[in-house]
Amino acid sequence: NNLFVGLADFTSDGWKLIDNSSWNDGSNSGTETRSYVSNGGDGSTIEVNGPNFPNITTAGRYRVIWDGRDPDNIKYFISPATEMRLVGDGIDQAGVNDWDPASSPQMTYSGNGVWTITINLKANKDIKFLAGNAWGAFDYEDNSGQSQATGVAKKIKWEGGDNFKTPTVAGTYTITLDEKNQTMTIN
Repeated sequence: NNLFVGLADFTSDGWKLIDNSSWNDGSNSGTETRSYVSNGGDGSTIEVNGPNFPNITTAGRYRVIWDGRDPDNIKYFISPATEMRLVGDGIDQAGVNDWDPASSPQMTYSGNGVWTITINLKANKDIKFLAGNAWGAFDYEDNSGQSQATGVAKKIKWEGGDNFKTPTVAGTYTITLDEKNQTMTIN
């Protein structure tokens, strides 16, 4: 609740988050479209109907988070969305060290928030998704109760939690992470 993540391609310019596809008309009534902005950087408190966020200096794909879990201190976070890695002790691939983001394989971005990878997995181990090559980057955890089922979309979350469990049988699998629908699937 009150926690949204999105991927967007930005130009190098100012930007705002808005409730829908309309602009605020300045009345600030409760039924009017609101825009959310901040003069501060990543992780700062945002305000309603103010000036733009700080300009994007480098055009590219970014992940933006609107965190309204504390309605008295709504925040935003922004980070590059140029890579997604599969990390864990469930990866069976030469050169990939357990839980080492730098050696972990990168997924392929297919557009619209979808990342894929075909990889050998060990049975009954752990994996997660990391949006960078070092710990501290944005990551996704399991929100499905650690289901090991294949061919089933499993819910993801990004505010901490358990890792995903690999299937009960080792083998080659295609993993799809869908940030738009907030799911991951192992086939």
